[in-house]
Amino acid sequence: MERKSAWAWRARWPSIRTFFCVTSRPPAGIPITAREIGELIVSLKEKRKMTAVVVTHDIHGAKSFSDLLIVMRDGKVLVEGTFADLQKSEGSYVVQFLKDSG
Repeated sequence: MERKSAWAWRARWPSIRTFFCVTSRPPAGIPITAREIGELIVSLKEKRKMTAVVVTHDIHGAKSFSDLLIVMRDGKVLVEGTFADLQKSEGSYVVQFLKDSG
């Protein structure tokens, strides 16, 4: 049964158009920079026409490759939009988050 499902997964793989990436801090011990990760995401978006869903604390890094940014807290969306939209937010958590993240 497992072997059959593995083949089914491989058959579906070319049709998958979403790429997920979860980062918390720069990857320790891995010889890749945050900029290179961003370039890889842009490449996947452009060349493979994939949607990238990235979860990160690096909002300033994410703005370089994101069409839409979402700030969440305790499972709730506080603000979503472009980086300029986030900068216009009047929510105290969002303002402090942007300030703290450089």
